[in-house]
Amino acid sequence: MIEYRSPEEMLLATGAIKQAMAPNLIPIDGGRAGEPKGRAWPAPLPIAATLPPVRRFHADLLPEALRRYVFDVAERQQSPVDFSAVSALVAVSAVVGNRVRIAPKTNDDWTVVPNLWGGIIGRPSAMKSPAMQSALAPVYGLQDAMRKDWESETRSARISRGKRQDLRYCVFGRSPDLPD
Repeated sequence: MIEYRSPEEMLLATGAIKQAMAPNLIPIDGGRAGEPKGRAWPAPLPIAATLPPVRRFHADLLPEALRRYVFDVAERQQSPVDFSAVSALVAVSAVVGNRVRIAPKTNDDWTVVPNLWGGIIGRPSAMKSPAMQSALAPVYGLQDAMRKDWESETRSARISRGKRQDLRYCVFGRSPDLPD
């Protein structure tokens, strides 16, 4: 940072900077910055939508086991069926994980784990997040149950480890440095 001793010194330095930059500056004669000389900018053109319309979602595209659930979520959330359908299909794919594999070649041991990715696109406030959260509610329930099981298993493992160490103390009269 440059420090100046007086305002006059700062003004002199500013003038020197302007003078050094002057050959690179382009003068504007139009009166407004960026306006071409002698003529005004043309009137802006309207932006036309160039995307084709989105096809309606058909219930036949969903597996029978998901169909009623997805349409129920969409009706309760007052959102397009697409939002809950995409979320539910991706959730089922996540639950299945790598337990199902595809063997593209009949006489080969090559297998592929199918991954399903999904995205929801909609205008702001189109109920994307609420529809997704409702469609994923069963997966969240499974996740909570698995977490509770893990916590109880971890707690019991800690208790049994503590009992083993107490037993070793009774047998050896001290806390041995032995692996578990």
